[in-house]
Amino acid sequence: MKQRGAIFGLDLRMAIVIGGLMATVLSTELLSDFEGDRQEQATKKIELLRDALLARYASSTTTTFTSTLSTLFSDGYLDGQSGYYAGNSAEQAATDPWGTTYSVSVVSASKTILGASVTSHFGILVSAGADRSFQSSTTIASEAAFQTWAPAGDDIGLKFNTVLLDRNRVLLMQQRLRTIMDALITFAQRTETAAAADCVAANCGCDDASPVACSGLVDGSGRSLAYCDRTGDGYYCNNEERMMNFYPTDSVENASNPTLAYRTIRTFTTYTSGNLASMQALMTLIGLPTSFAQDHWGRTLRYDSNEYNTTAAPYTASVWYQ
Repeated sequence: MKQRGAIFGLDLRMAIVIGGLMATVLSTELLSDFEGDRQEQATKKIELLRDALLARYASSTTTTFTSTLSTLFSDGYLDGQSGYYAGNSAEQAATDPWGTTYSVSVVSASKTILGASVTSHFGILVSAGADRSFQSSTTIASEAAFQTWAPAGDDIGLKFNTVLLDRNRVLLMQQRLRTIMDALITFAQRTETAAAADCVAANCGCDDASPVACSGLVDGSGRSLAYCDRTGDGYYCNNEERMMNFYPTDSVENASNPTLAYRTIRTFTTYTSGNLASMQALMTLIGLPTSFAQDHWGRTLRYDSNEYNTTAAPYTASVWYQ
């Protein structure tokens, strides 16, 4: 019986030791799975943060890039639907699953995209990982540094840039400028037609048997028709109105060539290039939304009603943002 008791006691001790080893292995596996879940969560969170940062930039009208993470919830670019941001707290947006604040670094560089000079942005977004200590650089000082950057150690990070978004902005800007030019041309053509009709109706034509001098004549609204005489001989000859600039008058043209500045018959307004309120009024005149007075970076429209010829037709208008 003593022998049996000793054997039983030995079996029991062995079972306890073996059971302890199994528990250790199981605990290690659980810990490994838990850390794996955290790493996966950190990767997903970083991707969501990147998308939210880029979405905020895409919806802005500025050339700067806002890299603040804590305001992504309040700005409406993050929500709790993904499960990674349950509670929608600013702290969750700025910290990784191990409780360490994410590091964000963004550098700007001048680029030429589709012929347009723009400012693009290049950034990195980094989690310190399970050891809560950054092993990779958390700042970039140039686009070249951005190109060579990579996460080190157990850090989890990614790179992002705004080049594609800026390209889309350039395309939208160019389309907007084409729309403005089309509207200006339509306005000029319509105004020229009205001018010709008014001048013919003035009956001061040079082909008449008894021509009447244009000077002193007025149209039905009391506006002087002296502009019909562009050659200075006192009379209006057919197509003489084509010597005039029918684009809306800009402030530079009005100041340098007041006699050549055609007052468009319908309006005597002078439009100041680069002045937001004035450019909005110009958009209203030609039938476009006032929002066209700025581009997608918030730059104000510039306008020149006679870019090349300032004293004789043909006149060429130009528009750009600056």
